[in-house]
Amino acid sequence: MAQTLLRRELHGDLSYRLLSGAVLLFSLISGLSLTVGLNVVNLGGLNATINIGRDVGHLTNTLRTSYQKACLQQLLDLRADSVPVIVAHLDELIGKDTPGMTPSERLELLNRNCDFSGGDWRSWNWVRAQANALLTGALP
Repeated sequence: MAQTLLRRELHGDLSYRLLSGAVLLFSLISGLSLTVGLNVVNLGGLNATINIGRDVGHLTNTLRTSYQKACLQQLLDLRADSVPVIVAHLDELIGKDTPGMTPSERLELLNRNCDFSGGDWRSWNWVRAQANALLTGALP
């Protein structure tokens, strides 16, 4: 009788350990998947791409009779994720307001309006470094 109780206790303890390990592993995999997924989707770049596409394509719908204009300052509020899309469409965004500017002058204007330097080395990330390189003209 005592052996049966002892065996049940050990079996229950082992089941609990396996279950808690499985829950921990599931939580870890879910958290990593969510983090990687959000980084791959690049929400700021996606939002900038959609807004600039609507502006360049002069798209309208049943709720909006005039086409949506992309505001440069609102696109920059999306932070460094939107910079590659903005630089690729810089002529359409800034060119309307300032037709006589060269591309390097447009980049300088854009560079003056945004600061993506992290300041501290611990806050460095790849997206901000890429945005700074694009704004300084280091990347094509």
